[in-house]
Amino acid sequence: MTMKTVAIVPAGGAGKRFNKNKADTKKQFLELKGIPILARALTSLSKAPQIDEIIVVVPPGEIDYTKIEIVEKYKIPKVSAIVEGGDTRQESMIIGLGYVPGDAELVVVHDGVRPFVTQKMIGDVTKAAGESGAAITAIRPFDTVKTVNGEYVQSTLKRAGIALAQTPQCFRYAILKNAVNKARAEKFTGTDEAGLVERLGVKALLVDGSSANIKITSQEDLKLAEAILALDTSK
Repeated sequence: MTMKTVAIVPAGGAGKRFNKNKADTKKQFLELKGIPILARALTSLSKAPQIDEIIVVVPPGEIDYTKIEIVEKYKIPKVSAIVEGGDTRQESMIIGLGYVPGDAELVVVHDGVRPFVTQKMIGDVTKAAGESGAAITAIRPFDTVKTVNGEYVQSTLKRAGIALAQTPQCFRYAILKNAVNKARAEKFTGTDEAGLVERLGVKALLVDGSSANIKITSQEDLKLAEAILALDTSK
C-alpha cells in the first residue's frame, strides 16, 4: 500500500557562513554546471515516485524568484507550496510542516543545499520510515573522531558507534509533528529533525548515504561539488 509522502525542503538559509558579502547570491541559488543547487535537489525529489508533493521553504522575499527562476524555469513538478522560512532551520522546518496536508502519512526532510541526493537514498529512507516510523541517511566515518574542549583534544571515540547524519530524513507525519510540538514547548533546538524525534524515544533506522551527498555551506564545499560534477558527467 502506497503511503502519501510529502517532502519539506528547508532552503531558507541566509548563507552567512558562505558569503562574506550579504549582497551575494544565496548559496541555494548558485549554479553548478549551469543549474542552481536548489533546482538540482528539487528535481531529484520530484523524480522520486515515492514523493507526492514538495514544500519549499525559502528566505524572506524569495518566493517569486524561486517560483519563476527555479520551479518554472526548470519545469519541476510536485512543488505544491513555496513559503517564507524563519530565522533558524528548525523554525523554517516547522513552518513547512504547517503546509503538509492532513492526509499525509510520511514526511521527508531534505536540505535544499544537498544537490546530489539519489533516487536510491529517497527510496530506501521512505521504505525504512514506512516500516519503522523514522529513518535517516547517514555515512560511517573513516577518519578518527575526537572530542575536544576548545583547542584541546579530550578523548577518542570508537568509530563503530558513530554515524554522520545526512538528509533525506523521513518520519511518520504524526511522529514528526509530536516531536516538533514537544521541542517548541520545551524551547529545545536540535541540529536535525532526527534529534527532535529521538527525544520522543523513537529510534531512527539508518540507511546508506554517500560521501558525495554533500551539504554546500562554504566556498570549499562548492569547489568539492564542482569536482563531483566533473567526475560524474551524468550529473
